[in-house]
Amino acid sequence: MEAGIQKIPVSLIDRDGTQPRTEFDDTALEELARSIETNGLLVPISLQKNGDDRYRLMAGERRFRAVKSLGWSEVPAIVFHVDDAQFRKLQMIENCVREQLNPLEVARGYKQMMTEGMTAKEIAEALGQDPGNVS
Repeated sequence: MEAGIQKIPVSLIDRDGTQPRTEFDDTALEELARSIETNGLLVPISLQKNGDDRYRLMAGERRFRAVKSLGWSEVPAIVFHVDDAQFRKLQMIENCVREQLNPLEVARGYKQMMTEGMTAKEIAEALGQDPGNVS
């Protein structure tokens, strides 16, 4: 899995419609945008190369929304060259590690990973979970 930090035009980044996190607090996003405006983006977003000239957002939805609200034309990003199954796995790991998803978001994420061919055991191992928590 290759990855490297690049500045990517915001206009070339597509949000992922199956992103596990679906709830975003507007006040918290405004606070994040103010912090980024003052201090810069301290942690790049994570993207999957999606075709020849597009990228799909893997992790950093809140940061991406914040920089868009600030009118940035480019955003620092780690670009991963992975297939869709690896993309989903990394996306769930990132979301579970950064901030706890609500139970419905976790269930949607597990279901999406299973739809894409991962077993409950593989998901549990990837996320450091007990297999009984995944099935």
